[in-house]
Amino acid sequence: MKIILSEKYGRLASWMRKLPAQGVCGEVLRDDRNTLWCERVAGEEFVVKRFAVPLRLNRWVYTFFRPTKARRSYDYSLRLRRSGIAVADPVGYIECRRGLLFHTGYYVSKRLPYPTLQQLDREPQARQFEILDAFAAFTVRLHEKGVLDYDYNPGNIFYYREDGAWNFALIDVNRMAFRRNLSRRDCVEMLHHLDWETPYLDYVLIRYAELRRWDWKLLSGAVLLKQGINLPVRIRRFFQTAHREEVAAGDAIIRPRSCIFGRNFLSSLYENRNHPKMKPFYLGTLLGVLSLACCGAPSQQVLRLEKSPLPLGGKMAVYMESNPHRPWDALYPVVRGVPDSWRDATVYYAETDLPQLLYQGYRQGLADEKFCMGYFNVWGLDTASRSARPIRSVIAMAAGVTAEGHPAYLFDTDGDDDLSDETVRYFGADSVAVEVTPVYVERYGGGGVVLPDLAYVYPACRNSDMLLYCAECCSGEAAVAGGRYAVTVKPYVRNYDADSAEIVFSDGDTTLRHRVGEFVRLGGSYYRIDSLRPDGRELRLTPTPDALDRPSAQVGFRPIPFEATTTDGRRVRFPEDFAGRYVLLDFWSLSCPPCLMDIRDHYLRDYAAYREAGFEILGVARNTDEDLRGNLPDLGIVWPVVADRPEGRITGCYRVDAYPTLYLIDPRGRIVAEGSDLRGERLSRWLRQAYPGVQPSPQTE
Repeated sequence: MKIILSEKYGRLASWMRKLPAQGVCGEVLRDDRNTLWCERVAGEEFVVKRFAVPLRLNRWVYTFFRPTKARRSYDYSLRLRRSGIAVADPVGYIECRRGLLFHTGYYVSKRLPYPTLQQLDREPQARQFEILDAFAAFTVRLHEKGVLDYDYNPGNIFYYREDGAWNFALIDVNRMAFRRNLSRRDCVEMLHHLDWETPYLDYVLIRYAELRRWDWKLLSGAVLLKQGINLPVRIRRFFQTAHREEVAAGDAIIRPRSCIFGRNFLSSLYENRNHPKMKPFYLGTLLGVLSLACCGAPSQQVLRLEKSPLPLGGKMAVYMESNPHRPWDALYPVVRGVPDSWRDATVYYAETDLPQLLYQGYRQGLADEKFCMGYFNVWGLDTASRSARPIRSVIAMAAGVTAEGHPAYLFDTDGDDDLSDETVRYFGADSVAVEVTPVYVERYGGGGVVLPDLAYVYPACRNSDMLLYCAECCSGEAAVAGGRYAVTVKPYVRNYDADSAEIVFSDGDTTLRHRVGEFVRLGGSYYRIDSLRPDGRELRLTPTPDALDRPSAQVGFRPIPFEATTTDGRRVRFPEDFAGRYVLLDFWSLSCPPCLMDIRDHYLRDYAAYREAGFEILGVARNTDEDLRGNLPDLGIVWPVVADRPEGRITGCYRVDAYPTLYLIDPRGRIVAEGSDLRGERLSRWLRQAYPGVQPSPQTE
């Protein structure tokens, strides 16, 4: 028997010699292939790990060629500590032989009084956000030091707070490699052992990629693909586990197969293809394939943006709800901890993602299917665009008057539905908050990815209504061949919806305002704004040399084509059927007073004056065909009108979010004006310039 003991723990020599003979004694922590137990010696707790007896061939290897697992655990712990990486304090190890060959080993370390990352879900959500940020930075530090841990899973990583920062300590370190430089393949090999469920894994991969300036989607795809390499075994276990869960819930959907290979395996995959629990496997495979396929794609710029609060004085706000009798209120969390001493205390809510709140409420049985799907049809959304798992999609606040007579409020900043641990803040003299508050929320990034985030908000009381203002932006820099541009992303009210968030590019002389999906000219070259992450922290641009030949709802571009049937049954193809003419594309609604006023006071007159010269109007109404047929004659409309309800297909293509929305297309098929430039008398000025030879008759003036 060989015993190696640290000088620091020399007093434990007699206890160490007795370990092989006494066997397990104390609290058993794990008893499977290897056995772990905790013993208390001289007032301190130590963890003993007894390794399983290896096969005869491995006994020869460990005797003559390779260090044993017990020795590696001790040596690697010392090496990590010298590198500044925390581990369980190594005490020593024992190697036992039977005859001439190695038989088994023991490794002893000091017990860590901290929780593991497997227990992270017990922390408040805002704290989870901080811990995962620190863990991503810790992982990057390991890789920069050349540490490759083949057992890097949440159960082997402890976390603790020290000197105001989150730190981490490793255990089970016998399977490691130390290299001068780790390749990306090595990093993926280590990261794929993080067997968290979403959103933890997704969030860590995103933060890790940001710190190393890698593409997080390619990294996530590679990790998920690596996790699915042993797919038949993993899915067999998945089928069995999921089947037990469904049977316990009384709804068995997944049917496990006794044979997981060949035809039965493929049949199992096909029969369960629509089950929500199969999505991670398909997503991993798909992202992995796309990662390989995209290697030859055009270089895409990924802009990392930093979120920061803005001063008070926002222009757009949302009403906070407090009515306890609406159908929506069953979807809101129950908030505790409102001070009993407050007078007129009221709890208010504001949704950061109303469709998400409704859909997760439906999945939890808080809203019926008809109610949920009715709204999704009106919004023109698919439920697949939202997370089936509940996420934090509401901001909760209580407001009232303190015992001293001061108007005050409490935000639920950590998302635990408890206000007793929150800081009391006060309204100013004008019933507006005097400071911006960061509040924990979550954004759904698609594909099962949930992004923890902070929303910077402040309340204001206006005419007995409580308003919530968002005071934040995300900023960064875009470096292109023609120069550098400051990039600022401003949320729409309280979220970074791709259809509404404003993206501003500025080089000091020129300011350009765009939305996701549009083309922007930077440094003499065109780029397509491909995507904006739901938390606003990542923007993707793709070089697009042929941008002017692509359709887009922007001035100077070709309009987005569509084909539809008008209220009189005529099939129109836009813009082909209007080639060679000026055409006004008018998105309007019967319930929009400004739309009806422009039609009555301007469009009827301009259409009569310039129709013979080649001017045309195509209306796209946010109404059903039946509603329009009963109202068009009364309005005097004689130009073609398309009913875009209930589908909303055309307004969705043009991302219309306000009425009226107007586009003027010239005879070359290009958009020459849009929006407010075409309202009222301004359209007449455009037409007088387009048709200088036409003199409107007095009846049309």
